[in-house]
Amino acid sequence: MGLSFCPCCRKSTNYTQIELDRFERDTYVKFFFAGGPPPPPTKLFFTSKWRPPEKQIPTELKTRVQQFKQKIKELFGKTRFASSNLSFIQQAALRTLLQRQDLIVFKTDKNLGPAIIERKRYVELVYNHLKNNTTYTRFSNKRANAKIRLIQTNIKKFVNKFFPFDEETFSRHPDGKYLLRSITSTTFSQFYLLAKVHKPGLTTRPIVSVSGSILQGLGRWVDQQLQKVCEHLPYVFRSSFDVIQMIRQYEPLPQTATMFTMDAKSMYTNIDTDHALSVITRHLRSTVVDINVDALLEGLSIVMRNNIFQFGTTYWLQNTGTAMGTPPAPMYATLYFAIHEIATIPCFPELICYGRYIDDGFGIWVPTKSNSKNDDVRKKQFQDTISNFGILEWEFSEHKRTATFLDITIVIRDSGSLHTSLYEKSLNLYLYLPALSAHPPGVLKGLVFGMVLRILRLSSDETTALEDIRRFFDRLLQRGYTRATLIPIAVEAIQKAKSKQTTPILKETTETPLFLHVPYHPKSPNNREIQRIFETTMAKPSDEPLLPSHLNLSHAPFGNSRLIVANHRPRNLGNILARRHFEDFQNNIELIFD
Repeated sequence: MGLSFCPCCRKSTNYTQIELDRFERDTYVKFFFAGGPPPPPTKLFFTSKWRPPEKQIPTELKTRVQQFKQKIKELFGKTRFASSNLSFIQQAALRTLLQRQDLIVFKTDKNLGPAIIERKRYVELVYNHLKNNTTYTRFSNKRANAKIRLIQTNIKKFVNKFFPFDEETFSRHPDGKYLLRSITSTTFSQFYLLAKVHKPGLTTRPIVSVSGSILQGLGRWVDQQLQKVCEHLPYVFRSSFDVIQMIRQYEPLPQTATMFTMDAKSMYTNIDTDHALSVITRHLRSTVVDINVDALLEGLSIVMRNNIFQFGTTYWLQNTGTAMGTPPAPMYATLYFAIHEIATIPCFPELICYGRYIDDGFGIWVPTKSNSKNDDVRKKQFQDTISNFGILEWEFSEHKRTATFLDITIVIRDSGSLHTSLYEKSLNLYLYLPALSAHPPGVLKGLVFGMVLRILRLSSDETTALEDIRRFFDRLLQRGYTRATLIPIAVEAIQKAKSKQTTPILKETTETPLFLHVPYHPKSPNNREIQRIFETTMAKPSDEPLLPSHLNLSHAPFGNSRLIVANHRPRNLGNILARRHFEDFQNNIELIFD
């Protein structure tokens, strides 16, 4: 079924599960601040619980909100029962996996499906990574908590240094407020593995989840600053579509043109922290960027030197390499090696096209001389120069007229034109969401539209693209969907994808819609019924003024007349089975680590 499959709960959504109080607060807050300047765009925020004073909300608006809440309670008051979307055999298998404490369910690398392994073997694989004393240091519980407190202190000092409290306005910069709120949680990052089933033998990729941890807030701030720097870097691919747009500029290619790819060996762990911070510091000091360089460098140093995480009840500090799992890790690695590329690539005019997506590089090579021996020497010089940077090493493919890069197959035709098509790994299980999964209905449409647009963007030949789309729909049919369901969505997706090969430009609007968060269940009332209640009780009640016309204390109209029902999916098999916390397995962990 795949780890994204959502088992259907036996009982439908009850009104107590709907976030009606959150809807009420959001409505009052938007009314209170209507007409004011929009907040600056940022991803750095925490959900506030502040509510406007009750006396400043008009009675009529309160009445409408209460009527809406009452109607929603009545709509969801009756419990509806549903049969399971798992067969008896599947339910038995699920119960067995939950009861088997000697087994671990975890994900595989490259999104190649779920895997099951013995718990003891899993812990041994974790130990194979953590036993490297150069990369990791084990901490006691007491020392780990002391380290967390030290990180808190350093982040407070960072905020007071770069975002001090303004005595005149009695406020602090929003970024400073966000960072101070982010360190109220002292949760540790969690260490887990992904299985590399596409590689020979049993190998794994270490992952650290920093979600909710002490470094998440500062990490997000640093990542936001690094993105401003990286968006101006040369030789950086941001997507597969970006690759195609770049290589198209060089058509037609000469007969001597060849392509190659390059792959970094364990890039994150093989970036020396001292060398990287030194290189990035020199680059930022000599580059005009619209950011506070001192703040970025200090924040980056805190994140990269303090990556502490937990596995079971063992605690570890990453000594070297990119801080795994932290938000700025991709941009940090991208910027680090881009600085080397800026100095290196112009020295090789044979590279008419070159770019890199984090740890994967691609180039088109056209010899400047007809002497093949001299050309081999130049290729070797290029490879040696690329690898001569810190302790990072690269593996290079042979130069050919065909290359596979990211999810694209690129072919140089005899005419010099380029043919591109979608590349899919041979081990791909195509575990698209099954039709029986208890997901909101809009998920299927999003899946089809996204995949069709991806195929048409990456394919240079329409016949090849239509074949890929046909295979995609055959796989959806195998996952339980019907032709009657898929064909209308397919036709609309292809028409829209052909008419808009790029992301559509969104119309500017001052309206901020209201959101009602509802846990999804197949037997619950549908969203149309909720929208009808909103129209009749709040937006357009009979013989009463329209909701957008209500004025607040600043005499600004509310302006909101649209409701978005935000459906939340139930827990999927990944949430149920693929656990990242291993406190229950303490005995086995201590047996191996001690």
